[in-house]
Amino acid sequence: MNATARTAGAAYLLMFLAAVVAQQTIATHRDLSYAAYLLVVVFYVVVTAFFYLLFEPVSRALSLLAAFFSLVGCAIQAAICALLRVPPQFDAAALKLYATAFPIPLVFFGIYCFLLGVLIRKSTFLPKPLGMLMMIAGVCWSTFLAPRLATALQPYILMPGILAELSLTLWLLARGVKER
Repeated sequence: MNATARTAGAAYLLMFLAAVVAQQTIATHRDLSYAAYLLVVVFYVVVTAFFYLLFEPVSRALSLLAAFFSLVGCAIQAAICALLRVPPQFDAAALKLYATAFPIPLVFFGIYCFLLGVLIRKSTFLPKPLGMLMMIAGVCWSTFLAPRLATALQPYILMPGILAELSLTLWLLARGVKER
């Protein structure tokens, strides 16, 4: 069980690192950004699979539902990444469409984070405050259902989401889970 948790934590950390590279290079190195975003998707699929295995004993149905929302978000994010590969003459339009579509997978990831929070709180092997943080992150990411609201609240919704997911990542890497 600890190997599963630590692998999920490692994949989560790699996903964060790839996301930073993707965001910082989108305006200057489109090919690098595209590759980094695809790695984000791959690592998030890995995280999803390992979290499913980790939380299946807590609630198989809820773990499966969480995995479903995450995988749908990953599929949408992968499709949106294709906009980074358009020919240069369509560059401005593609970037505008990319920026408009980018929040869509965040809603799915928000539901995923909320459900993970519920699973963490129901579990006996992770601290309950981590579950509450993930539930708050889920609510924050879900505000992207209303893009104008999300834009207005952006600094306030990004920080709890990043804090929660990084806290879970670092906990898994440093402490793992309590063995049953």
